[in-house]
Amino acid sequence: MSKLEFKGVTRNFHAQKVLRGVNMTWNAGQMYGLLGRNGAGKSTLMKIVNNRLFPTAGKVLLDGKSVTENADAQNRIFLMSAAMLY
Repeated sequence: MSKLEFKGVTRNFHAQKVLRGVNMTWNAGQMYGLLGRNGAGKSTLMKIVNNRLFPTAGKVLLDGKSVTENADAQNRIFLMSAAMLY
């Protein structure tokens, strides 16, 4: 069983805090959605999962192992942007 865990994920852009201590767990076989207004940090969080950005603090774990600079974990994660549709 796979699970993706967010532990205290924080991301700052200069003085602006975009994510503040995100804690949650996503389990395999479940569907999750991120809802929020523009600028709430949804895309930033997904980019952290996919190593397109790195957290200022905290960590993202896939089955207990960090996804940061982890080729095995990244081979199991795919992030598709709208640009890839066209």
